[in-house]
Amino acid sequence: MIALVAVLLVALGMVAAVVVADKDRAATWDPRNATRIDLSDIQQAVVDFQRSPAHRLPCPASLTADTGAEVANCDTTTPPGTVDAGTVIIGALPTKTLGLPDSAGEDQWGNKLTYAVVRTHTNTFTFSNPLTSGGITVNTSAGTLNNKGYVILSHGQDGKGALTAKSTVTTPGKPCTSSAGVDQTNCDNDLTFNAMGLNTTAGASYFDDLVQYKTIDATAQSTNIPCPNGMATSWSGGGVILGTGSCSGAALNEAGGGLLNGASTSAAIVNTAAGVTGSATLTCNNGTLNATAGSCYRHCTMPLPAQSWLTNCSGTPAAPINHGNTSTLVNTAAGYTGSVTLSCTDGTLSQIAPISCAVITPLVNGVCGGSGGTCSAGTVAGDNGATACGTTRTWSCNGSGGGTNASCSLANPVCVVNGVCNSSVGGACTAGTVAGDNGATACGTTRIWSCNGSGGGTNASCSL
Repeated sequence: MIALVAVLLVALGMVAAVVVADKDRAATWDPRNATRIDLSDIQQAVVDFQRSPAHRLPCPASLTADTGAEVANCDTTTPPGTVDAGTVIIGALPTKTLGLPDSAGEDQWGNKLTYAVVRTHTNTFTFSNPLTSGGITVNTSAGTLNNKGYVILSHGQDGKGALTAKSTVTTPGKPCTSSAGVDQTNCDNDLTFNAMGLNTTAGASYFDDLVQYKTIDATAQSTNIPCPNGMATSWSGGGVILGTGSCSGAALNEAGGGLLNGASTSAAIVNTAAGVTGSATLTCNNGTLNATAGSCYRHCTMPLPAQSWLTNCSGTPAAPINHGNTSTLVNTAAGYTGSVTLSCTDGTLSQIAPISCAVITPLVNGVCGGSGGTCSAGTVAGDNGATACGTTRTWSCNGSGGGTNASCSLANPVCVVNGVCNSSVGGACTAGTVAGDNGATACGTTRIWSCNGSGGGTNASCSL
């Protein structure tokens, strides 16, 4: 029993110690100091975001949608739930975009943090531009600071001008003008903010806000640099780029304004420079465009060297030949005929088939001879050999060396026929042609006719 009581007393002592410790922590916990620590952690998250491939500051989140995600296109527009302050846009802290828990978007008094950012610094491609005007002005006890890139602030314990956490309205629980104080500057929706020391005395100098402000991180501006549209595109053969030429194409023109560091062109850039051909995929390497795949081949441009082939033929190309193309060069050397096919590969000419070169055969036009089957010039062809009287002999005299052919013919002498009377039939001839037939057939009469010869033959006088 005594042992049990001892155990209980020990246990009660431990509980009492825990309660006392919690009360000590509660007594020493300071929401202002905790919020200051939170703002410092948030600022580091913003720095990390700048140094990421995004290479910019995040846009604000909507004050009313309560999503924790940054709004889109805040460099040129003012989406719902944000406030237009000219060159600056104001909204809620984009916790999700920064990789922070939702609770990071509120201070230790349960109010939303305000995030103001210079618009141009939310654009990847204008992030590195020097800010000489239009930035955020921060008034401090030590003086005025100009052209700050962003401000993150808690509206302090009084919450003047702040929206409560999870609020979906734009009217703060405590209006910005509800009481006097220099903290009014931090909720009047312009690009000037105050970052004074704590002053809880009521009146014009009252200030209990907590403000975190910063210029653009120098390391972020010099790393993960993107390649904006309008950059010149060029590449040369060698290494991963096929060919030996130097190419260039149209200026970079990618959707979204350019390429992030490490990103490649959505399509190959096609060469537009004279004397070469090719295309290449370009990748952004910390603000510089480098070709990571592609080609650049040289054309065979004028003047092209004289060519010779098969010992006796030669000629000089009269026009350029593009890479990958061929052209036929005709021989110009005297006494020979022929041609060669020239191929251009990356600026180098080579001879390929078909190739020919032959002695020129003299031109001979065919001319018919004076007698059958003969030629004065050319070669006899197609002679029918006819020699009989009354026939015609035909043949050709073919030219050579590109000369013309001649068609030839010669009539053989006419055949001689002597007229011969048919002694048994009146008005008929055994040879020759009947002529002058009186046709007499009556009794007591005489039938008279002639059988005329031909080809110089004699005529015969006939009667019966």
